[in-house]
Amino acid sequence: THIGIPVIASLNCLTMRAWKKYSAEIESAGADALELDFFYVAVDASESGETIERRDVEIIREVRNTIHIPVTVKLTPFHTSLAHFARELATAGANGLVLLHRFYEPDIDIEELELVSDLEPSNPRELLLRLRWLAIISGQVNCSLAAMGGVHTAVDVLKAIMAGANVVQMVSALVSHGPEYIRKLTEEISSWMEDHEY
Repeated sequence: THIGIPVIASLNCLTMRAWKKYSAEIESAGADALELDFFYVAVDASESGETIERRDVEIIREVRNTIHIPVTVKLTPFHTSLAHFARELATAGANGLVLLHRFYEPDIDIEELELVSDLEPSNPRELLLRLRWLAIISGQVNCSLAAMGGVHTAVDVLKAIMAGANVVQMVSALVSHGPEYIRKLTEEISSWMEDHEY
């Protein structure tokens, strides 16, 4: 069924074989683009950051050689040199980068003696870290950039674009306000642009 807007699939895998296999299947299923979700918590002290990043760059190369649709990578802020890593991914073939992944952060219930794993909606304060890295990376990579996390208002969208984003991803605000909120945002953004002669 054609819905009239591009569909961007998201994929997270553990092995190179799986990255390639499921990327091909997603492309065959009709996705317009693919986001590789590099959500990975490094818990093995013998595994260096360089090893992890080298593996991720190789994943991009292999997926790019497997499929023809655009490929983006969702990044976390937990890299020694995020700007360098972003440039390596773009050089390896990433068409875009998504800044920045939100991690699950479990808490501890000290009465029940168990982990509590609730995913809270994003809040606008989270946008500040994204703005910082968008501004740093935008002039150093040759690919599109997306802001993800903390985007709730038209002002947030404008700030992200000013910092270097080509696009924003928004979930929490749409869950709270419904899909009709998109119309309100675009009207507010258009109004601001007209007022400021953009």
